[in-house]
Parts: sequence; C-alpha cells; structure tokens
Amino acid sequence: MPLGQKTLLAAGMLSTVAILGGCSDEDDKVLGPVDSEAEEDLNTWIWALDDETGTLWVHDADTGDLEATFDGESHPMMRQAFAGPDAEPTVWMGREGSAYAYTRGFHPHGDHAHMEIPEALGTIATGPGNVHQGVDEDGDHVCYANDEDGSFTLIDVEARTARTVHHGSGHSAAFHSHGLLVATDMHNKWARVIDADADTVIHEVAIDTLAHGDAFHHDSKSLFIATLNGFEVLDVEGGTLGTMIPYPIAGRVNFLYHSGDGPVALGLHRAEGDTDKIILLDMAARTAEALAVDGASLAWNISGGNFALSEDGKMVVATDLELPRAYAICIDAENATCYRAVLPVTVPASDMACALNYSGDHIWVMEKSTGTVSCYHPDEGELHNTWAVDAAADYIFATSLPPGSEVIKDYSSPEEGQP
Repeated sequence: MPLGQKTLLAAGMLSTVAILGGCSDEDDKVLGPVDSEAEEDLNTWIWALDDETGTLWVHDADTGDLEATFDGESHPMMRQAFAGPDAEPTVWMGREGSAYAYTRGFHPHGDHAHMEIPEALGTIATGPGNVHQGVDEDGDHVCYANDEDGSFTLIDVEARTARTVHHGSGHSAAFHSHGLLVATDMHNKWARVIDADADTVIHEVAIDTLAHGDAFHHDSKSLFIATLNGFEVLDVEGGTLGTMIPYPIAGRVNFLYHSGDGPVALGLHRAEGDTDKIILLDMAARTAEALAVDGASLAWNISGGNFALSEDGKMVVATDLELPRAYAICIDAENATCYRAVLPVTVPASDMACALNYSGDHIWVMEKSTGTVSCYHPDEGELHNTWAVDAAADYIFATSLPPGSEVIKDYSSPEEGQP
C-alpha cells in the first residue's frame, strides 16, 4: 500500500447503502453498498499466495474453482499493487530483485467489461533488495525502492520497460508522481524530491526519524509521511514541509494506506502490546484521530494478511488476532452517515487473512491452517459461500470492478475487432 502500499489505483462511489443495525432511527449508520439481488454474481477473482514457494493461485470467487497458477513473490510488508493501463489493468508484486506483473482478469470496453482468466505478463529485473513499491496516481508507472544499493526501479506499466534512478537510501519510500520521486531514509532525518528524468535531487528537507509509510493527497499535491512522532507533510512540487500532524495517541504508525481520491488515509497503530485502534488521517483537514474498535486485537502491519483496503478507498476490513471476528470499517469521510462505522462480523477463526472487493460490499476471510475461504456480506454478517484454496496459502487479495459495471463472464477474449 504499499507502499507503503498506498498504491491501489482508481476511485469509485458507493452506489447504495446498508443500514448498520443497533442505531436509532434518528441517527442511522450505513456501511457499504447493499446488493440489489441477494445472490448476484460476485464477478471477482481471489488471489492466494504461498510466501514460502512463491506460488500464486487465482480462483473464481463465485465457484471457488482454481483457474490459474503462477510463480510470483511478494514482500510480506508490501504485498500487491494495482496499476494500469486502462485497457488492461494489472497487478504487480516484487521481491528479491524482481517485479512480477499480471493482468487483473478484466478487459474493459467502455460500457462493459469481459471477465477473463488473469495472465502472467512476465518478470522484470529491479535493483537488489526491492521492498517498498508505489504506483503513481495515473497508474502509468510502478516504482520499487531497492534497499541494497539505494536505487529506484521505475517501470512503465504499458511498455513494461524499466530504468534506474538513484539518490535513495537503505530503506526508502517509493513514491512517484509525474516525473518526481520522493525518497526517505528510515534511520536518517531527511526526505528528497528527485527529478526522475534527470536523476537529480532537486529538494532535500529535514524530517523526523523512522519515516515508513506514506499517502498522497491529490488535491494539495502533498505527501503525508508516517514518522516516529507524527505525519510529516511534504509539498512534492515545491519541496517544502508543512506543519507535522502529531499522532492522537501513544505509539506510532508504521504503515499508511490510501486508495482512490478521497481525503482519508488509514494508519495501522503500532503500540506496546495489542492495539484496538486504527488511525484515521484526514489529509484535507490535516487532522488525525484514533478510531477504537471495541474489544479488538489488531495487527500493526499487513505481513499476516489481517488487513485490506477496498480499491475505492472507502472500506476497510481487519481480522482479530485473538477472536473469531472480522471488522468492516467505513472510512468514507464524504458519507457522514457511514464514516467511522465499525461492523463486527463473526468468522470461523481468529487471525484470518482477509480481502475486499472494489467497493467493500463483500469480504473474504481465509483460515491460514486449512485454506478455507468464506465470503460474507458485512452489512448483515451473512455467509455468501465457502470454498478452499491451497492450504499452503498465507495471504489473499481480490480483483474486481466498480459497482454497476456490466460484466461478461465468459472467460474468453472478444473476437478481434469486436468490443
């Protein structure tokens, strides 16, 4: 989200809303869209990864059928990133000097899209020790920060060509926007703005230590960087710092996630011991607040797969480390009746990997010991279906389309020259 993994591409509006039970009629809470047809097709691919062998399995979420198997590696702190091009959106992963690209399994054609079996697009060499990954807001480039030599690998996603940019660090962010790269150093107090074409540092500013995790606010063209004591605010084009936003509670954020064009980014709270909080960063208002998830024990990073953000950036799912429970959380600040609503969903086990579709109206959880996958409607806690991936899988994620998209699910490419 990287990633950080903030790099999920595209935006979308929740099409309809569901009433969150337990609230008064005068102050209803709504959480995510409701299906107009209870048993409509999910039109979603579920991807499952074995971290040990690098095997990636892709299943049809409606049937559970295994439709594709790939080789691929994903750094457990970064996971996947979504990118363009618009005509054939892609999934990217990277680890140990390589980047892996796949089609997302959908071929858009204006007013409709074909759901097709995802394909591997090949492997691209990066610099050594690639960890953080980022995607620019247009989805045109994927960037990897290479820890071992402090370089960056910038990949054109359509041409699938790579070039090297320097001036990074031993553990840097991988943010890129319109030819500008931002580098940080987790153990030194600086951030750099780099002209990627000229491979030259054009700005350098002093920031707090432990920089790790970032999110970009499109309207202000500002990068929010999680550090030891709060969020630094960097004007990317001007290379100047705004006022730091302090954390609202003790602890810090080690991973910051954002998707779509909304103002809210989500920080996973790292504290001494277990946490029942997540941090909501409003990048427009430049404020941060701690949202309590009553009774929860939440992970502070995504290595165990216990957290997912919907591609439109409006819904979150997190699974409890101790209880058989998942929490669907609305972070759509533009929807006052939904924002901050937390809906617990009873699931088969604790410490489950999880995934969301594009708008977050369905969640998937996976038992790590068996590979059993269960899909739920979070608004009602209703089980939609159950099937299984390989028991060796450690992590899952989903690819799907925005609500209202007409999907032709024929697993075949259109005839040449046909829409």
